[in-house]
Amino acid sequence: MNAILINFAELTVKVIPILAAAVFLAEAARLRLGEERLKRLLVGPRPWSGRLRAAFLGALLPFCECGAFPLMVALLRAGVPLKTALTFFLISPIVSLPAFLFLTALYGPVVASAYLIITVSLGLAASTLLAAWTNESETIRRVFRTNPPADGDNCRTTTSCETGLCEELQSGVRRSGAASFLSKLWSGAGRTFLHLLPYAVPALFIAALLQSVVPDTLIERVFDTAAPFDVPIAAAAGVPIYAGDCTMFSIVAPFIEVTGAVGPGMAFIIAGAGTSINGLVFMAAIFHRRFLAVFVLSIFSIALIAGYILGLLF
Repeated sequence: MNAILINFAELTVKVIPILAAAVFLAEAARLRLGEERLKRLLVGPRPWSGRLRAAFLGALLPFCECGAFPLMVALLRAGVPLKTALTFFLISPIVSLPAFLFLTALYGPVVASAYLIITVSLGLAASTLLAAWTNESETIRRVFRTNPPADGDNCRTTTSCETGLCEELQSGVRRSGAASFLSKLWSGAGRTFLHLLPYAVPALFIAALLQSVVPDTLIERVFDTAAPFDVPIAAAAGVPIYAGDCTMFSIVAPFIEVTGAVGPGMAFIIAGAGTSINGLVFMAAIFHRRFLAVFVLSIFSIALIAGYILGLLF
């Protein structure tokens, strides 16, 4: 029990500040840029242009799910299409810049570039599938219930009869000084954070419990598994381990360097960084259970496919 409490305390100290910072960052971006400008940034003239920008942004900002979730909510509030927001949310945790740099140093730019192309491509495909498995209008309703518009955030027009929400959102906050901006930031971010906090506490406890029951020798056993079962076992082993991409990379990098098992190593990193109890609990605030099941299956599939392809190629 002591080990569980220690893990819970460590996770709380690590996750809660990240969650709070991500919530305030997302709200600050929404207020400062304005929802129309934020929307235009990720909605291009062609259907795929906005999603490619979201994929680039997700790869550039390697948040864990806890950090990426508030940013996805801010994008949805700004009117960014669900597919585009999901593209950012999915790619941000599974694309690891430390892993990219490590592969570049150890195996060269070809292997690293293949890893990047494979994960981004699979992330785009998975976000398309996930968007098809959820009701966008209902999701947007839940997003606005999670963080309803504050005073002064009312829409200029309400042209959507189907969703009851605004299609044209206020383009920005009237710049009436830093005090006004900070007041709106504190109000909006505070509501979102307080809404997510009751989800975070039990999720962190479950994650701490899983960390306590997973043996330290698990990674060694995974890398000792004979092909072709090494990749799926590595992906499955990574799912219950809560860690960001940097942590997963630091755990696995020595084993990859010694054994040369690129496929299982990448599968473990992708599955571990892309799924977490915390992220699933947060997602439950705006998505249905069916979506959560498909999300976990999508991450596992990405880890599996990427692991096998990298293993075969290199």
